[in-house]
This record gives sequence, structure tokens and C-alpha cells, in this order.
Amino acid sequence: MSLRVNEITSSSQLTDIKEDWNRILATSGEDEVFLRTEWILTWWKFFGEGRKMVLLEVTDGPTVVGYAPLMISRVGKVPPWKVIEFIASDASDLSAIISERGRTDVHQCVWSYVHQLGDWDSINIRNMRKGSPTAECVLTEFKDCNISTEVSPYIPVKSSYDEFLRNLEHKHRHNLLRYWRRLKENHTCEFKVNKNTDTVCEYIDAFIYLMKARWDMRREKSVTEIPGMAEFIKSAFEALAEKGWASVHSLEEKGEPFAIGLGFEYNRRYLCYLSAFDPRYAIYSPGTLLLDCVIKMCHDKGLLEVDLLRGAEPYKYRLGAIDRELIGVSKERKRLIKGILRNVRTKLK
Repeated sequence: MSLRVNEITSSSQLTDIKEDWNRILATSGEDEVFLRTEWILTWWKFFGEGRKMVLLEVTDGPTVVGYAPLMISRVGKVPPWKVIEFIASDASDLSAIISERGRTDVHQCVWSYVHQLGDWDSINIRNMRKGSPTAECVLTEFKDCNISTEVSPYIPVKSSYDEFLRNLEHKHRHNLLRYWRRLKENHTCEFKVNKNTDTVCEYIDAFIYLMKARWDMRREKSVTEIPGMAEFIKSAFEALAEKGWASVHSLEEKGEPFAIGLGFEYNRRYLCYLSAFDPRYAIYSPGTLLLDCVIKMCHDKGLLEVDLLRGAEPYKYRLGAIDRELIGVSKERKRLIKGILRNVRTKLK
């Protein structure tokens, strides 16, 4: 049968397709928490205004076989460019098209449809895992495009936490143990993991406070001070906590957290999303110690890896992280380039 594409243009329609979406996501080769409908719907609630949802549903006869969570954003003012992006890509560490069993023809059908759409000037899609069905097809479909790369480090979980420590470089193992010794000499310390919905929300309030305190010392704005971001994080974690996927881990002294990390336990992996700590404890490298506790927890639970997500921050490599590559693709439509040249020529006359 031939494939057909339907456009979903409202969040209410997305709510109606959850069952098909989850069925396809499970076999797509792209099953990530950032592609759950709970995450996408929550992001759209806070940041969808001024954007056009162009979520594409692909059917093969009566059966839904794929979804492409796309949107059109307006960039600039005179005149604004209409840019095709993945929904929620700015807050997500992985974006993708999902297709049943990773079917290539579904991806090809999506991009063929996108090429025929008249309502866009450029495309900017990112956070695609290198070698994934989405990334492979995008690189085939968009010739002569601009390709960007970014690393997403992860730490494989060994057979035991002791083995993990033995495999660290000597200087990093020495520093880690030194930080723990100094902290325990001067403070009491307890590691906690919170997955209960109500508790998660309370800890996120504390996390936002610590994040602001840390960045205020640098005289910079934290990510949680972006309009709508704090509310999005709270709502998204509340929705995912109800499914058992969201988690908040903390280091505490006498019941007061001085380091908090937000993460997800999903498909036998732990994803570290954001972290913050009290600047007064900075001499103990609390972010590193918190991550060490998470790694030990993952060994105890038999998880497969600790995914540190996007960014090549040095602290990730002190604990033995390995790079995983993400790619992004951008390309301007020929008609846009011609229009820009025409405007330049007009001004030069």
C-alpha cells in the first residue's frame, strides 16, 4: 500500500494519538524520554505560542506507521524567516522522527512531504543521534546542507562500582576520594533519590533556588530564568514522575539539600538532565560527588549506562565519560536565497 501523510496541528489532536505514538516509539530505534508525548505536550503548552505545529502522521493503509514532531518557528522581524524545527528541540537532548521498526520509507515519505510544503524558508533540525534512522535519512534527503556536530557523553555501567573506580584515571580517582574525605570531615552528608510526584515538585523548587544562587555569583542568568522554563521543568517532571520516569537526586546536610540533580530513569538508562549546587559547598566539587552517587546507584540497580546528555563539560570526563555524537542539519530554501539576493540588488541600485 502507498504511504499517506496527515497533518496534526493542535495539541488536543496529539493527546488523541498517544496509543499509536507509544506503540511506534517502542520499536522505532529512537525510544527516548524526550520523545514521549508527555514531554512534547508540556513543552508546547509553555512555548508553542507564535509557532505552528506541523506534526506529521504517516499511515500505511489503515495503520499508523510513523510520526514526525515538527513545527514552524518565526525567526527575525523584517521579514521573519519561517524555520522548520523539531518540537521542543531547545529543551530536549534528543530529537527524532519515529517510525515503526525504523522503516526508512516512512522517513522518506516525511521529507518528501516537507519538500512540497510551501510555508517555510529554511530547516534547522538538531539533536539527532549519529547512525540513528532519523540522522541517516536526513543526511540522504538534504544534500549540500550545513552539518553541525555535538557530543553527548555517557558512562557505561560496569559489572561493579569497584570496577568503575579502578578504571578511572589515577588523578581523577584520587581527587574524587579527596573531595569525599574533605566533605565528610566538615559536614554530614546523605544521598537521596526522590521519585514521588509531590516530593519531586518540592525538590524542583529547591533546585531552582540553588541554580539561581550559583549563577547570581557569576552575574549571569541561569537557564531556569528563561521565561517559562522553570514552569515547564516543574510540569514536565510532574507528568513524567507519574509514569515513574522522572527522578530527583540530592546530597543533603541535616535535611537541607546542597546539591540537586534532575534526571530520568528510562529504558534501563539514567539520564542526567540538569544539576545545581549551593555555591558555599563549591570547594568540595558537589556536582562531581552527586554524579558519583548516581553512578553507584546505577550499578546497584543494574542499569546499563549513565547518560550525561549534551555538552562537553570537563567534569563529565573526570568520571570516565565516552562521547556519543549528535548531528544537526540546516539548509535554506533556494527561493529564500534568491529573495535575499534580489533585496540586496534593489538596495544597491
